[in-house]
Amino acid sequence: MKRVLFIADGAVRLVDLEKRLPREPGELRVVWLGAGSLSAALLDGLRHSGWRVCLVSDAARRLVEETEALRPVLIRWACDLGEIRVAGRRVKEHLLIPGQGWSVWWAGLLSEKNTFKTPLFFRLIQLSAVRKLMADAESCIFAVREPVFAESLGLAATAAGRPFVFVRIPGRQGRWGLILRGMATAMSFLLKTAWRCGHLRLVLGSPRLRAAACAVDMVVSYFPLLDRRAAAEGRFVSRHFAPLQEMVRGGGGRLSWLFIYFPLEGWSFRDAVGLVRRFSGESMFFWEEFLSWRDIMAAVGAWLRGAWVAERILTCIEDRDLVPEEIGPAGLPLVRALWRLSFLGAGPMEGALFHAAFSEVGRTLAGSRRWVYLCEMMAWEKALNAAKRRCRPDILTVGFQHSTLCRNFLNHYYDPREIDREGTDSDLPLPDVLAAGGRLLAEDLRRSGYQNVRIVESLRYLYLNRLLIAPPDHPKGRKRLVVVGTIDREETLAVLRLAADAFPVRGETPGTFVPHPALPLAALGAILPGGIPAAQKPLLEELALADFVLVGASTVAVEALAHGCVVLEPVFAHVMRMNPLSDYPGYCRPVYGPEDLRRAVMPGAGAAEPEAARRFVREYWDLDESLPAWRGLLFGADDRVAGTPRSSQEAASA
Repeated sequence: MKRVLFIADGAVRLVDLEKRLPREPGELRVVWLGAGSLSAALLDGLRHSGWRVCLVSDAARRLVEETEALRPVLIRWACDLGEIRVAGRRVKEHLLIPGQGWSVWWAGLLSEKNTFKTPLFFRLIQLSAVRKLMADAESCIFAVREPVFAESLGLAATAAGRPFVFVRIPGRQGRWGLILRGMATAMSFLLKTAWRCGHLRLVLGSPRLRAAACAVDMVVSYFPLLDRRAAAEGRFVSRHFAPLQEMVRGGGGRLSWLFIYFPLEGWSFRDAVGLVRRFSGESMFFWEEFLSWRDIMAAVGAWLRGAWVAERILTCIEDRDLVPEEIGPAGLPLVRALWRLSFLGAGPMEGALFHAAFSEVGRTLAGSRRWVYLCEMMAWEKALNAAKRRCRPDILTVGFQHSTLCRNFLNHYYDPREIDREGTDSDLPLPDVLAAGGRLLAEDLRRSGYQNVRIVESLRYLYLNRLLIAPPDHPKGRKRLVVVGTIDREETLAVLRLAADAFPVRGETPGTFVPHPALPLAALGAILPGGIPAAQKPLLEELALADFVLVGASTVAVEALAHGCVVLEPVFAHVMRMNPLSDYPGYCRPVYGPEDLRRAVMPGAGAAEPEAARRFVREYWDLDESLPAWRGLLFGADDRVAGTPRSSQEAASA
């Protein structure tokens, strides 16, 4: 019997597929890499045509295993690309920006490896998994939306000696669609930045007029993530840094703030500027205020130069050096697309603009001596550290890893060769202190090779300390399910679809849906399934009443564990697994489909022992409300903080 491998990630019409199938029916092995599931009508039609249809039901599990195997490979490979020598210089040295003292290499997606910003890293993993499945097939049929992925699949089939055909599907992207969208994103960021720069000058005036009020300690944070009640009273209380604000105020000091606007909870940019005007007595700035029109034009020049140099370099690198050996030549189309997206996309534009702004911040706010920022290893953070390194080396930068880590958040992890300092402009720009909000987070970062990692108190989650000391006596056992959205739209829609398929009838399992603050229902553009209505209470109140929490790549997973919930992690074949608890078996239960979810939502099913769960949360985050480590960082002598007071977790483990 002829065995055919069918790979699909989008809607396929039966009539189009039948035209591509061999005339003589055989066994059709179906691998679904899309959202939801393949059409039942399509599968029934194939069976009626005489085909024996075999669904590869463990595709998501296979991809989890493939991700585990390839994660260190991708981290090493990204470093290898930057180290390749072309005409006697390394790639990252060719991409140095004249006059800025740092390399645009660090702003690109290839270096950043941000799996939230591009699916191409996961496509490489999917490609590797599909190559292994080809061993048992005689021919292949591909129905995928991305042309570069289709091209890679075709090359893999050719290398395996398997004949293949493509099936056109609705929604198929154009060949250059990915690159053009990246360029459009870069231009959009440039235009928004230019408009905001002008708007801020009109509304707030020159930042130099407010520079005299700058404090020694400056916090760089997303805005407006704030306490709404305090804001209504004219007070600014950051939801990321409130305990730090209180500590500094109690010591007779104050903080300055440099804001990066992020659309949250319905606040527009104009709203954010209006809020800053209302907060009297605060030293507040937006990063765009520090840009000049010359800086903006120079950023365009740096972006164009970087793209041109990168394209020339690409033509000089041998194909065998471009792709990891573990993936093979079939990955070339994906790697070339990732390369071009890295230097034609938004990253280098963001890097150039942020570098210019932070350089001017250092010059204008001469009284600032310490900069604390939220560390997620983004392009703007590297620009901050590069600008500080060149313009204000006296400043102490503290990168605060403030939430959770997952080993599949590849942007947090670099090869030791990149972390090691050479003392050159092409070095990876890193903070002087990498402050981790708990022992387990610090251990993870140290294992990755980072230097000067310090444990500090996890400011945003200190509220859990009282919850863990005296857990509330809420009634459990009602099978109440809370479905939590993430910042990833694709994943959130997939989670909602999973919950709808598992519980189509309202009341079958009491439950609610809580969206991510940056992706509310209106922006999500989804209709909630009948069985899962929108939550009417804040997230923390929902967690207090929940028995089960279905959540993907979100810090809420650890918070739910502290609330005594069973954490269910949805695992899909089209979205990379990035739940922070996935690195700690026993504290969450993977869910691979609707039936699996139905079985999981049962009293006592897969629950971590409550005391063990509480101990885990205390080790994951440092919840000492007296903040000894933060006091040492901000009030201690600046010897790059060696020997300053330690956190209670660090002292206990010494």
